[in-house]
Amino acid sequence: FILSDPLIWTSLLLITLCSLTGRGLFDLLPFFTDGQYGAGELGLTFSMSIVGAGAIMAGLVIPLFAKTQLSMRMLSLASVTGIALITLAMAFAASYWATVALFFLLSICGTSAAIGCMSMIQMRTPKNRRTRVMGVWGLMSIAAMSIGALIAGSLIEWFGVKASLIPLGLFCLAGAVWMASRLMSDKALMA
Repeated sequence: FILSDPLIWTSLLLITLCSLTGRGLFDLLPFFTDGQYGAGELGLTFSMSIVGAGAIMAGLVIPLFAKTQLSMRMLSLASVTGIALITLAMAFAASYWATVALFFLLSICGTSAAIGCMSMIQMRTPKNRRTRVMGVWGLMSIAAMSIGALIAGSLIEWFGVKASLIPLGLFCLAGAVWMASRLMSDKALMA
């Protein structure tokens, strides 16, 4: 069923893309706060709170902008593009506070992308298939974040922050551009 609906499988690819790249960085928050900047336990606690605040902010903003399927697609694409740009910016962040601000923005975009993709899939899936399809969404969204954290963490350990986050950000940006061309131009997806 998933492969028969271009919007569903494209949405699954979109959430997987951002989960493997920028959303995976959430699991590396202890490295960015304490390992990179020596902010300690208090710094990590504050950073985690900021990430939570970003998720809440996304939850408040999404209903204002995403009232139709088309606006939900645009929000999802903008969010994944934001994830790519924030990942690139994190490669150049020079302080703890800059990193905290970027994680706040990453949380807004990551939450918006996840909710947007989930909503697009749910709107297209018949009720009798929804649990199985959403199970695949969970795998692609949540499991891919852990894999993304492993990839990013390994790359950072081997090559450093800048040399790792730039390719991840560019990969996410290239994928977002490709997905945008699919989601906004394919007549099958516009139905």
